[in-house]
Amino acid sequence: MRKTVKTISQRLAWLPRFRLVQNWRSLHRSYTVNISVVLALLSAAQDQWPLFQSFINPQRFAGIALVLALAIVVMRYVEQKSIHAASDASDGGTKP
Repeated sequence: MRKTVKTISQRLAWLPRFRLVQNWRSLHRSYTVNISVVLALLSAAQDQWPLFQSFINPQRFAGIALVLALAIVVMRYVEQKSIHAASDASDGGTKP
């Protein structure tokens, strides 16, 4: 019996095909992206926790991280005109 060798694309065929959103170039203005960057920086600072422990206690640190994570979820539902305006300007102001 002969074994068939699957290619990488065949092995990953079960994954959904991801497409970028239409206005991906203006997402750096998004509230969620900015809050995510702050949360990532906070998480990176956690590695250096002994240096920061004198400024903020661990419970408050965890609370701030939780609030930022929840803010990311909430901000996904907030319409931002600055992002939509940049998208409209880049495609000539036409909507599909």
